[in-house]
Amino acid sequence: MIKRVLIIDDEANVSKLYEDYLTENGFVVESINNPMGAVDKFTVFQPDLVLLDINMPDKDGFTLLREIKKVNPSVPIYFLTAHDEHKRNFNSLYAEEFILKSRDPKVIIKLIKNINENSETAASC
Repeated sequence: MIKRVLIIDDEANVSKLYEDYLTENGFVVESINNPMGAVDKFTVFQPDLVLLDINMPDKDGFTLLREIKKVNPSVPIYFLTAHDEHKRNFNSLYAEEFILKSRDPKVIIKLIKNINENSETAASC
């Protein structure tokens, strides 16, 4: 069940938008705008889901995805991107979803609900 969400995005306004929306909808949310400290934040916070920007200075989202998956291979990671072309590389990555930043944050709530429903269904079988 997803209750704790970590947002990793160098754009503070994007992090704030998603953090506020998710918090209003009952999730425990933390965010970090510096990708260099993201793995440490992940390790301490232990989220159930990561929202991860792709294009960041110093360290990109693809690198962070590999580092996070070494710490916890089962955590779902949704990429946040302003560029639709990243979806073309989807099959070669371990990210569960690509979310366009311009989309309504309600999309994230819908995706989380789907994950939670699927995990409940799997647990009851």
